[in-house]
Amino acid sequence: GKVGIGTNAPQRALHVVGADGVSGGTDGNSDGVLVLDNDDASVMNIIAADAAYSAIMFSEASTQNAGFIKYDHPNNRMEFRTNSVDDRLVIQSDGKVGIGTNAPAQQLHVLGDAIKFERTDNAVALQLYNNNASPADDAALGYLQFLGKDNDGTANIVHSEVRGGVQSNTNSAVSGYLAFLTTNNGTSV
Repeated sequence: GKVGIGTNAPQRALHVVGADGVSGGTDGNSDGVLVLDNDDASVMNIIAADAAYSAIMFSEASTQNAGFIKYDHPNNRMEFRTNSVDDRLVIQSDGKVGIGTNAPAQQLHVLGDAIKFERTDNAVALQLYNNNASPADDAALGYLQFLGKDNDGTANIVHSEVRGGVQSNTNSAVSGYLAFLTTNNGTSV
């Protein structure tokens, strides 16, 4: 049988209607078990203790907890698990996103062998955008840096860099530059 809370015409095994009443929508997914329905915003609130976490777990008959969406309250971060591997994607409290790492060092930190950008038509663009309203002459606008460990393996250093910027910026014309830099006997780029 179907159970309705706030409705006498439940659409699925459990159908909960909020205080604002039925939205008039229907659940088009025949696999659905739970319907949350409201004629205004519809929110599912999972509340946990301050020092704990809230989560939605995805299991299958042979594998418990194969997938997981978890909010870690003490650290204020969101974590995603797939194929029983934790921290496939992490969003830190400061907004930094890690893919393949649980400690992103930049706004987007990807740990893996490669990143692929693909488009089915036209050329793909990777844009490095500096939002300065009027960059000064000789100002760098963006960098592609190639980093690695130093000779002792103790420090990260920039081994080479591609730098793009503004050579001359006037009201009538803007000239740009592209520079290729490398280290020389351990000196910085």
